[in-house]
Amino acid sequence: MGLPNSPSKVEAAYCCNRPSATAYIMPPGVYGLSNQLLNSPEKKLVQGKSKFEEIVSGLQDGSVDERQCEKQLLDLLCDETCLYPDENYAALGFPDNVLKHITSVFVAPTLLYGEPFGTRTNTVCVIG
Repeated sequence: MGLPNSPSKVEAAYCCNRPSATAYIMPPGVYGLSNQLLNSPEKKLVQGKSKFEEIVSGLQDGSVDERQCEKQLLDLLCDETCLYPDENYAALGFPDNVLKHITSVFVAPTLLYGEPFGTRTNTVCVIG
């Protein structure tokens, strides 16, 4: 039984502070988000989204249980595999040594131009 006055349908919306982005209600599906725009074509996002779908399908078909799924998703979020070069980062203007550092799913914390930079947290919520 749902909470009183709770919506029977859950919707997600996307908005961004970049001028080229527009806000919209997202239809059901799988989306990827990094420091770029939603579903940007960078390698870590495309590969991460594909791996996410593979992991979740294992939960759906019963080949993994919820705990195994959670662990696999956290392992995915902690993946430090370098996916350099990635042409989607070329326009950022960073030197190669920085690009090599930021093209993994998990970016190990470091100082970037004197400021802290890197993955700060990972969260997996399995609902269903």
